[in-house]
Formats: sequence, C-alpha cells, structure tokens
Amino acid sequence: MNECNWNDITCGLTWLLEGLENLARIVFNFITTGIADLIDYIPYPTFLDFQTVYTIPAEVSYWLEMLQFQHGFTIFTTAYVSRFVLRRIL
Repeated sequence: MNECNWNDITCGLTWLLEGLENLARIVFNFITTGIADLIDYIPYPTFLDFQTVYTIPAEVSYWLEMLQFQHGFTIFTTAYVSRFVLRRIL
C-alpha cells in the first residue's frame, strides 16, 4: 500500500500535497520565530518594573503585587495587541 507506481497519479499528488504542507509549516515556523525574536528586541519599559518604582506608596505597591498586576497587565496588553493585529490581517 505504501509503494507507488509510475502511472498512479494520486500517489504523486499525495506526495506533492504533503510536501507543500511541510513547506507551509516550515514557513509558518520561520515567520513566528522571527516575530518572537523581533519582540525580544523591544526594550522593557522601566516604569512597569515595580521593584524600582519608589513613587508609588507602599500600600498601593503591596496590593499591586498581591493582585499580580504586572502579569495581568502583560496578558491584557498582549490580548488587545493580538486582537488589533488579527483584525487588520483578516
């Protein structure tokens, strides 16, 4: 069943389709890795680093740390940026 004859066109088309799928996966992986590397080059804003901010009162800083504001803000920002980009693409 795994062997193909020269006159069997469906086997050749299946091979071609699998090759194109693999090529699409490689291109998608290359693009997403490139975007991830590009995002890594964006500098981290220092005003979001709560360990170095001394102008916030201790009570507010305590609650921001307890509620994990830094992670939540990152998640919400990423979600809104992704939504914006996907709406522009589609």
